[in-house]
Amino acid sequence: GSRRRITMLTLRNIFDVARFDLAIENADHAPVPVRVAVLGYITAALQTMQAAGEDYYSREETTVSLLTGTASYALAKEVQTVLDTPRIGSRGLMKLTSRSRYDNFGPLFMGQLSSSVPSGDPLAYWVESLRDTTTDEEDNVKLRIYIAPTPSANATMTVPVINEPPTYVIDDLCDDTIIPPVPHKYHESILLPIVRMNATSHPYFDRNKARFPRIQADYLSALKMLGLSDPRTQPQGAASAEKTSQEQPQEAAA
Repeated sequence: GSRRRITMLTLRNIFDVARFDLAIENADHAPVPVRVAVLGYITAALQTMQAAGEDYYSREETTVSLLTGTASYALAKEVQTVLDTPRIGSRGLMKLTSRSRYDNFGPLFMGQLSSSVPSGDPLAYWVESLRDTTTDEEDNVKLRIYIAPTPSANATMTVPVINEPPTYVIDDLCDDTIIPPVPHKYHESILLPIVRMNATSHPYFDRNKARFPRIQADYLSALKMLGLSDPRTQPQGAASAEKTSQEQPQEAAA
């Protein structure tokens, strides 16, 4: 049998589908409030997928320059999750599950008598999650990665991560090169259905009410793939609970 082709969607593709659902035939005629709303729908959908688990968000790699005698390193603020396994060259590092295992790395893993982190070739890592006090956002978190043993020579460590949802602006909706950070196989099956369901809350959707049953079916299928239940408590055509940030998409994505 033939295999279904997986489509990779750009922000422009998603915007086009959403504006058609809102009965806007020409992108140039889409009012600014509609564009702002669509940004919110896309941001909320990305946040929903990210909250469902790392499998639904694309992996990226960042590099950390390890310095002789330096054990801990702050990661970029957009890094939300560190995935297994950081590596130096082709050598993967062992994951430590607690601060105490890091603090007692010498006795636990190297047979040393003193309770200290020795120096040498890095073998393991531990990730510390801290509240970022440099911002006014209570839920903003910064990550710091600790290396054991403490590097005895400079090196480059490659770290697989998941970043926070990007912050998009209105002009991005017409960009055919921007691809949401979601694995391609989930673009049409999960991301687009959630965006379209979010868009049913817009007053312009009243012009296309006949589309609602299909949009709802695709949306429920997407939630099932994510392992989520339908959070909506409003009647037909209301916004899904994921779309709490539609009026301020950039703040929600920060």
